[in-house]
Amino acid sequence: MFYFRYLLCFLCLSFTCSVYAEHKVGASLTLVSDRLLRGFSLSNEEPSLYGGVHYGNTNFGLYADAVVFTNIQINGEDELQLDAVLGYKFDLDKVKLDVGFVQHAFSEYSESDSGEAYAGVIFPNFSFHYYDNVDVEEVYLDANGHYQFAEKYNLLLHLGQLNSDNDSVDFVDYSVQVNRDIEWFTTFNIGLTYSYNDNDEALKDLAGSRVVLGVSKHW
Repeated sequence: MFYFRYLLCFLCLSFTCSVYAEHKVGASLTLVSDRLLRGFSLSNEEPSLYGGVHYGNTNFGLYADAVVFTNIQINGEDELQLDAVLGYKFDLDKVKLDVGFVQHAFSEYSESDSGEAYAGVIFPNFSFHYYDNVDVEEVYLDANGHYQFAEKYNLLLHLGQLNSDNDSVDFVDYSVQVNRDIEWFTTFNIGLTYSYNDNDEALKDLAGSRVVLGVSKHW
């Protein structure tokens, strides 16, 4: 039912603005040595392959994403995770306001499904977002910066904090990533990430320090 609801919203909004807007559709495929979410390993420190379909409306500001992750193990066995996003960006010249909703759905354990409404502000090299989980009492603050420090090399910085009614799940996480585009038969991106989550109570085996290697291709 959730998938149908998102598809219906996507089609209605796209049709409404189709006369005035330019549509862009893309795809991505990524292989990582460990699937992380806010510093937690969702794949039990094992590799994960994920692919996505991405829609953007360059004149209207509407965008949507659907990404499927493999080898998710937080519920005790391998399963798939789907992240579906529907959002809108208001272009205010040098700043963009970003609002939307992301749904996390799992193939085997639907009780782990959750959704987050978000709002944020995007600058040329920095963004800040506020996420409010509509299924549990959790708020996540997310800050990201990105800089090109050499030809083809990019530096990505992340800092996040989760606040919950359950103090044992509160955490601060941060990460530093360096990536670059590689041309070898085709163009793809390779990145190395160091991530840390300070939660030493709940899910302590999945938190701590992580080093992740990733390779991705975008079309």
